[in-house]
Amino acid sequence: MVAISDDGSSVLLSTVRGVYRVHADGSMDLVAAVGGAAVLAFLRGNQKAAIVDPASGAVYLWDGATGGAIALFAATGLTGIRDVRPSGDGGLWITEDGLQTVALLDLKTAQLRVFPVDVTPSTMDELAYRDVFLISSEIGEPGWIFLLQGGNPVTVLVPAVQPNRQSPSSHRNLQ
Repeated sequence: MVAISDDGSSVLLSTVRGVYRVHADGSMDLVAAVGGAAVLAFLRGNQKAAIVDPASGAVYLWDGATGGAIALFAATGLTGIRDVRPSGDGGLWITEDGLQTVALLDLKTAQLRVFPVDVTPSTMDELAYRDVFLISSEIGEPGWIFLLQGGNPVTVLVPAVQPNRQSPSSHRNLQ
């Protein structure tokens, strides 16, 4: 996994051996050693990144502006973390493998809120508005959108598009 800061000045690379800062000349420095490939996300508008150990649920914060050391921010208790995205208010959205939940970790208070959803998230693609995500989209299957409305989770079903079953040979040649 690769994470790039908003301004492109910091790049992190996660491998099974650790998390590395990638410099402009291609050299790399070890930033963190975690239990397996970490899940990464830069926070919006700065050089801070979340480094999440998917096995233990530990969330570390790294400050690229200082070149800095990482610090354990929270032990979420979540395991099998699949994806992490920054939230609009400085938190982290988190999904776990195989669970029908989306979690929000507040990076100011360390409060973790877990929201049940109607589908097991397979992706977490941010849509045009902050904190609105496509959480499931498979070819030929309905899609699901997740958002908070008044602090409450909302999942929206987007029906699957039915392919046009009319064969080209059945079209009339209109001249």
